[in-house]
Amino acid sequence: MKLKISELLKAYDAHSVMTNGKAPENPPAYQYGYVFGAAGETCTEASLERRARSYAGAQWQSYYTRARKWIGRRVYDCNSLMEVFYKEQTGQSIDTKAKLNYASWCGKRSGAKADKALSGMPQMPGVAVFSGPSAAGITHVGVLLAKHGEGPLDWYVLEARGADYGVVKTTLKSRDFAWWGVMDKFFEYDLPAYGKSTQKGDSGANEESGKSELLEITAAKSVYLRSGPAPSFKPYGTLRRGTRVTSVGRTGDWYEVLDARGEDGIAYISARYAKVVS
Repeated sequence: MKLKISELLKAYDAHSVMTNGKAPENPPAYQYGYVFGAAGETCTEASLERRARSYAGAQWQSYYTRARKWIGRRVYDCNSLMEVFYKEQTGQSIDTKAKLNYASWCGKRSGAKADKALSGMPQMPGVAVFSGPSAAGITHVGVLLAKHGEGPLDWYVLEARGADYGVVKTTLKSRDFAWWGVMDKFFEYDLPAYGKSTQKGDSGANEESGKSELLEITAAKSVYLRSGPAPSFKPYGTLRRGTRVTSVGRTGDWYEVLDARGEDGIAYISARYAKVVS
């Protein structure tokens, strides 16, 4: 049975924060945490000590101290994001390691050699990206979430990064991923590749990246400008009703619009509050 990759991304996007830095001592209440070997359970002092002793041995107290910020909330390790989601939806366990995800879950994947340019990587949400000393020694996995620019590496990555970070959204270029794979053994890739729409009759969606369209804001008062295509990305500005702005692409229900305040000159607005005028 295959699950929709869009549902997996939606489930964890709401419980992640956008950052390349370590989590504060009091992370946002909605953020899920990270503990090595965790599988979505609510972290307790006892379970954290047990995991810390198993993972860090004699140095367990140091690991416990770093991870105790996650007590009281759901915790994962990198590959268990996919494993737990699948089990909760189907009842079937697919517990494995990140390196076996690459080797056996991915029908299409990159080569055996490390390639930080991620050559040939499909430009679509949900593609897994991996890091480690070698393909056989892969130790970590994240998934592409959304584009933030025109380049092939201009992606936000959703990942359970580590005890110091929790479940976060990072930028692909800031990390050391060197392999990619399409996890089509267990997931259906139902989201469009970057710049293409799969919605029949969706005249507002661009057919390909780079096609520009003029939009007019139709919100009652104004629409938020965000740094990514989801409500979890904090707004940093607004556009008033009636304002016209150029769209250069679309990611799901979000237009990518030209705005000098955004990263790489791109911002995101909800398609609910804009209409194509030319």
